[in-house]
Amino acid sequence: MSLEEITRNYLQAFQNRDIETLSKFFSETVELRDWELYAEGKKNVIKANQGIFDAFSVITVEITNIISKKNQVAVEFRLILSEDGSEVSILVTDIIEFDERFQISRLRAYRGN
Repeated sequence: MSLEEITRNYLQAFQNRDIETLSKFFSETVELRDWELYAEGKKNVIKANQGIFDAFSVITVEITNIISKKNQVAVEFRLILSEDGSEVSILVTDIIEFDERFQISRLRAYRGN
């Protein structure tokens, strides 16, 4: 499976709010940094994702571009977060690094708007 396919599957698990499947994509020493938080270690990264899932009942990921090179993938997407009829749409670029076992070792997320 290519890193692009792994990335698409990872984002599908995120969209599905499937914490069990999502956790399988992360290495034990994964680092997550976005415009609001920094989390280090699988347990803390899962906790950060669970916080998003708890805050929004519907998550939609619309991928617009994906580029892979060596052990990294850059993916641009529109993240649509919905709760109680309210919706937030955010342009996001993730830069994802994979380890030798094809697990996510570092994820940096940048907000586009």
